[in-house]
Amino acid sequence: MNNSQIETEISKLKTCVKDISESMFNIFYPWRKNANPQNVTEDKAIAQCIFQMVMCKTHSILSLSEGISIIPNNENFKLIDANSIYSVLRSLYETIFIFRNIFIMPDTDEERRLLLNLWIIRGLYNRQKCDYTPNRFQEKQEKEQKDIQKLKDEICHLATNLQMSEGAKKQVEHALNKETTMLKGYRFKKDANGIIVSMETISFEDSPSVLWENIKYKKLYTLMSLKSHLSYLGTLQFGQMYNDGFILNELKFVLESCCIFASIFISDFCRFADAQLYFEKLPEDSKNIIRGFSAIQ
Repeated sequence: MNNSQIETEISKLKTCVKDISESMFNIFYPWRKNANPQNVTEDKAIAQCIFQMVMCKTHSILSLSEGISIIPNNENFKLIDANSIYSVLRSLYETIFIFRNIFIMPDTDEERRLLLNLWIIRGLYNRQKCDYTPNRFQEKQEKEQKDIQKLKDEICHLATNLQMSEGAKKQVEHALNKETTMLKGYRFKKDANGIIVSMETISFEDSPSVLWENIKYKKLYTLMSLKSHLSYLGTLQFGQMYNDGFILNELKFVLESCCIFASIFISDFCRFADAQLYFEKLPEDSKNIIRGFSAIQ
């Protein structure tokens, strides 16, 4: 493609991102409006917050795709901030992967609850690791220590009730005893009889292989990290992006990826939160855009 053709593709993709963003609101708003607050479970409440995060990130990518003005008093010249837009894209990817890992990949409610608890514990450890906690937050920190223990106890109870091998139970125990804040995905591997024989960890680097069968996506997370980290190669490539219009290829990749990630999330959310009714009320063109991008393999 020459630059003119790429610019045409970018314009089409921006329209798709905008349409998907509007579709997200048109699904979320009636779903939230019609939800009975007394019947909203903890996992649904968490899913709701994640939905709002995905909407924000999608809008941010669309906004950054228009470029930023770096010359004082000159709005006519705008530069694509590749480093920032890749950072938001990578954050969007992390969000949709963790959502799928916790809410879609498990086969049972018990498995989902186990992974959700583990994720909550990882988050709460962030505050437990603070060495200098202001006095007004110490009581909250102490309460969360008790909350963590309750979550651990519940995980142990779930592991006992699930059909799980001793080896898999030890892997769960190992995950519980690691006082880390690092996020990872997990996958239950089962034998022919449905017994969980292992709980494998999934790093973000390896996660594209879980979402897509096509090997071309295998290094997707590594690529997004390379474009957003301050490594030597990342810095070198930042400079090279602006040579010979190469930034246009980068922007096309970001917008297409944004469409894919957001569409996958919409599909997963509707499945988990019983929101398919609101998806079906979208205009046919909007539904086809989301279906098309979410089905890409």
